[in-house]
Amino acid sequence: MIDCEVIDCEVIDCEVIDCEVSDSRVDNKPVGVDTISIKKTARAVLVLKKKYRGSPTSFASDLTMLSDLKKEQMDHDNRFKDKQSELKERKVNVLEIEAGMRMEALQVEMEHKRLRMKADLLHQRLQLSKEGVSQPDIDNLLPMFEL
Repeated sequence: MIDCEVIDCEVIDCEVIDCEVSDSRVDNKPVGVDTISIKKTARAVLVLKKKYRGSPTSFASDLTMLSDLKKEQMDHDNRFKDKQSELKERKVNVLEIEAGMRMEALQVEMEHKRLRMKADLLHQRLQLSKEGVSQPDIDNLLPMFEL
């Protein structure tokens, strides 16, 4: 049975009134609500036209589709965040390797300078020895430190 109340509808002024109707069956399923339009013509004859909203199954289907889309979007976001995290981790690893290589290069450079200084010192001691300077005088002038 449809219960609708026509409010303030005159012959001259035609107004559309939407009424909600639903079945009174209790089956623990979502209830579909239909809307009807009541139009009054110039002849004062009521014409009822029923507009169908989606059925409960199509509503549930829409919800399922939206839920699937949301899940897909969340999966996509998670994959993106995972890839982004992976890239940041790789960048940190590359920076660590680069820092290690710089440290090694600095150590090699320091060792090279130390050996160069030792070679220069030995060359000067050899030069003094060739010029006839005694070994104790060379040791006093250019002592050999642990370089």
